[in-house]
Amino acid sequence: MVALDRQDSTRMDLERAVASLPDGYREVLVLHDVEGYTHEEIAGLLGIDRGTSKSQLSRARRELRARLSGFPGKETSEARPS
Repeated sequence: MVALDRQDSTRMDLERAVASLPDGYREVLVLHDVEGYTHEEIAGLLGIDRGTSKSQLSRARRELRARLSGFPGKETSEARPS
């Protein structure tokens, strides 16, 4: 029961952290890491360059790690794309 509560809590933390990402970061992260799209496919879907997809994924992952560890990431103080 305790293990299940911990898993539920971890899942909720992850969901909240992903939901709190800027739109552009979240869209690319979900499309790539959850849905399995390639950067080429994401670029076509979102009307962005492939390099933009890669950089937003990298920044999204860095920000997600920072939020889950409890420390604000470098990205939180900078202007972010939506």
